[in-house]
Amino acid sequence: MFALAASVACAALWYAHAHTLYSATGLSFGLSDKTFDPSLVFSTRFPLRIARRLLRDVIGPVGLVLLVWGAVAAVRRRRWAEPAGLLAFAVYLVAVARGNYHHDYYQLAILPIGAVLVALGVIAAVEEASRRGWRVARRQSLAAALLWLLAITTAVRSLSAHSWYEVEAGRLALCQAIAPQIEPRDRLLFVNYPSPDVMFCVDRPGWILDWPARAPEVQQAARDGASIVLLPPSDAAQLGRLLDGARLLATSSELSAYRLNHPAP
Repeated sequence: MFALAASVACAALWYAHAHTLYSATGLSFGLSDKTFDPSLVFSTRFPLRIARRLLRDVIGPVGLVLLVWGAVAAVRRRRWAEPAGLLAFAVYLVAVARGNYHHDYYQLAILPIGAVLVALGVIAAVEEASRRGWRVARRQSLAAALLWLLAITTAVRSLSAHSWYEVEAGRLALCQAIAPQIEPRDRLLFVNYPSPDVMFCVDRPGWILDWPARAPEVQQAARDGASIVLLPPSDAAQLGRLLDGARLLATSSELSAYRLNHPAP
């Protein structure tokens, strides 16, 4: 009972802190904008993207085969805890659909139950070899080979220059264009653009204003230290005099980046 109360208290403290951060910066931490979306869940792109990430980023090709094999073995042995854990992960994918679709690190939630199922898959493979009459030495070699392949196929991806925060090609080009022009003391302000992907891409903190952002909110953020404003090109006129004299750093179909000359009056 004490452990349950401590877990609930820790979760409540974290979400209270996250709400405070959201109030100050606009970063939501997935509290409300990453949940179920029927148009996304029932599209073909959602399962294809999740499957690709599990295969490439999270479990690896060998691990995914062993996981499926382990799940089948668990059902045959009437071990229901493991399939229930896999089902819970599937429910999580649907319940937090937008978060899972946009960010590959959300799928790391499969790893606790996935590790158990992969281990069952290795055991099932060795047992199948035993039924086929393989000697002990060959079965041991099989288990060692599977574990080695599992480690290699996951480590290669993990050790590559791979970010766990995906940025689409057009936004990545914008990041590359503005990153050399940003100084360590700069703070970014995103107006009418809800995603923090570019913020993470250029590795600078800042604010995200909810849509529709108003000029007074932007001016207040500028007084608080925002030095670079990023917003859709079609919304630039909404900021009025705030952009007078601002220098255009880069632009794309989605965002334009301006450096403010002076803090807002």
